[in-house]
Amino acid sequence: MHQLQVDLLGVAEVLDTTGVGLDIALPNGVDLRRCDRATIADVGAATALMVLASPNTHTHGGRTDVEGLLRRLPPGGWAILLLGWNAEDLPGHWLVDLLQELSCRIVQVVRAEFDAVSGIETALVLTRVEPSTDLTPGNLYAVAEFGIAQLKHRVAALNSQLNRARLEITNTKSEISRIRSSTAYQAGQVLSAGRRSPLRGVVTVPRDLARIWRGRRSGSIGREIAPRKGSITVPIALPSSGAAADRPPLITITAPAKLIVPRYLAADGLAGYEPSSLACFLAATDVAGPGAVYDVGANIGIYAALASAMTDRPVFAFEPYPLLVDVARRFSDTNKLGYTTEAIALGAETGSATLYLSDQSDSSNSLNAGFRVSSRQIEVPVDTLDSHARRTGAVPAVIKVDTETSEPSVLAGATETITKHRPWVLCEVLAGRVEPDLERVLAPLGYRWYHVTDETPFRESVRIVGDRSYKDLMWLFAPEKPTGAFWDALLERREALAACTPDRARQLQAHQ
Repeated sequence: MHQLQVDLLGVAEVLDTTGVGLDIALPNGVDLRRCDRATIADVGAATALMVLASPNTHTHGGRTDVEGLLRRLPPGGWAILLLGWNAEDLPGHWLVDLLQELSCRIVQVVRAEFDAVSGIETALVLTRVEPSTDLTPGNLYAVAEFGIAQLKHRVAALNSQLNRARLEITNTKSEISRIRSSTAYQAGQVLSAGRRSPLRGVVTVPRDLARIWRGRRSGSIGREIAPRKGSITVPIALPSSGAAADRPPLITITAPAKLIVPRYLAADGLAGYEPSSLACFLAATDVAGPGAVYDVGANIGIYAALASAMTDRPVFAFEPYPLLVDVARRFSDTNKLGYTTEAIALGAETGSATLYLSDQSDSSNSLNAGFRVSSRQIEVPVDTLDSHARRTGAVPAVIKVDTETSEPSVLAGATETITKHRPWVLCEVLAGRVEPDLERVLAPLGYRWYHVTDETPFRESVRIVGDRSYKDLMWLFAPEKPTGAFWDALLERREALAACTPDRARQLQAHQ
């Protein structure tokens, strides 16, 4: 079931005239009742119509059907119009003229990409008013404003993808250069040339192999090509707002060059590294009650570092991979951040487990076999969040969980703490992998579920559904309905993070 986030003032019931069996839930306890459009007579003030219109008029309502239903609305009546068009397609459309003709004003425009079968793209909330002025300019403005916001969303996503693609191209070129300069590659070239010209090769192969050996840079023939060597130091500009704004505006991290997160931070800064999630995370630290921050699946500790730099809360980072633990601890020590890095995984029960080290990226290491291709595994200690909280006396106020498909186990091992202390939880949800298990763990806890995107406010959902585009992976599980204070903090944090670019970091570094 999909939540349709619409505002219907004074409406208690919505009559679904679409006839396609949409699996939809409405907010604020509004009932949705399927009905035959032919049986609808008068529509009361507390009742709204749900109407479907699409280019496919054989199965969806065309102009005639839509007009017939909307004419049944009394002045002050409401309708939800589900459309098979994008918002940017509506200017110049027959629908705009029809709304003017019927004195219907657009009150709200929302995305409705929840039904691929029916092809629904957009939802309009309409109210019928007394015939008076020209409604077309206002209706077009509402549609255009929504369309522009969607286009900005797409541009931001494309820019982020472009920056990451550029980084990968640079890394690939560097890897190719390393391979070509290695002893193994050069020797292979010599041997291949010798096979193509055996008579000449009798002379050239021994000579050229000897030359390569004398000038070798990558070790002996047959040695495996080493992974990216050396380290990189990345300056990171911090947001200017926050409880700890008097602290230095810049932190730095030094890490092995093969690690993925420092390379993303070097390319995009905090402005481009999970900006929606980071803003939500910091906003949660702004409004949550007293207590600690838990960064579960910390990797190099960027969330823990931000919480330490931007708040006065105690912070714990949990990371089982020893290399990343070392980087996270040095990150804290170098910048005097003061967070604690625990070299353990968190799960549903204490003990030990196999950590599968991803061949693809250090950010994809997982306790779940088969999540990513893994040529190497290590045994790591596992604790529960409940056990850690009891042992240390810490009271978590904000918990971020990103453990590459073991998130349900982490939260299952935290139910005592969540029930008692009601922390705000930010959790990664990978599409098609964890949703049912997460729902089973969270359903008894009385939390509210929100998909974290760059829209404000987030849409509350009755189901947890991962983003199959892999753009917005995080969900907010809130102990209460977020108030205006949270949304204000979110906007402030988002704006501050947008200024944390690599250029800004370099400027700050130059003035140190």
